[in-house]
Order: sequence, then C-alpha cells, then structure tokens
Amino acid sequence: MSLRIMVVDDSQATRRVVSALVGSRWTVCGSAENGKTALKKFVELKPDLVLLDLGMPGMNGRQVLEKVRAAGRTLPVIVFSGYSELEVAREFEGLQIASFLQKPFSTARLAEEVSRVMDRKSPARQVAR
Repeated sequence: MSLRIMVVDDSQATRRVVSALVGSRWTVCGSAENGKTALKKFVELKPDLVLLDLGMPGMNGRQVLEKVRAAGRTLPVIVFSGYSELEVAREFEGLQIASFLQKPFSTARLAEEVSRVMDRKSPARQVAR
C-alpha cells in the first residue's frame, strides 16, 4: 500500500510543487489551501502523513494541528515554514510534530525527510528547541 500524503499550504504554487515532488514517489491523496478546508478533507481522505504550512490566513498550521490532535489522531505531521526552527518550536510547543523543514527546501531534502519520518514509524516527536 502506498503512503498517502496530504499537503496543506495557502500558496497554490507550493501545493503544486510539493504535490508533484511527493507524487513522484508516494500518493498525494489531496491538498488544501487553508485550515478549514484541510480539516474537512482530512476526515474524508484519512492521510498517513500531513505536510503542513505554519503561516496561513484564517486558521494557521498550529490551529489545524490542535484540532487534529484533539480528535485523537497521532499521525505524523511535517511542518514547513519560512520561519526558523526555533520560532516553529515555540509556535508548536505542546503539540507533537514529526519534523520541520525550513522553506525553501530542495526536492531531495523533502524526499529525505518524508522517508526518515515514515521509516521511523513513530507517530510524532517534539521539535528540537
């Protein structure tokens, strides 16, 4: 069974590029342009992994992850952002994320991180501070 990944980012260009990169190796089961849409699709699509942008209008990445965790889902989430890892660690304090990728990132780095997270088979970890 192929790994099912959902991409959540307010930038259409980022969603398209990340979906193409990931889709060449794994199945992109869907994408969302904002948190509200992401939560609706999340229930329908049941992804194995979520690639989540921190900064989105309306409902940001932290708010999305809070709702996902409140629903009892422990699936791995890789957060990506233009903010530093320290800023992301502060923003997601108390929530479990599998990894962080600093934007912009290369295709090789994205593939490496998805593989690393899924090979580890642990649902989540706290970002290093």
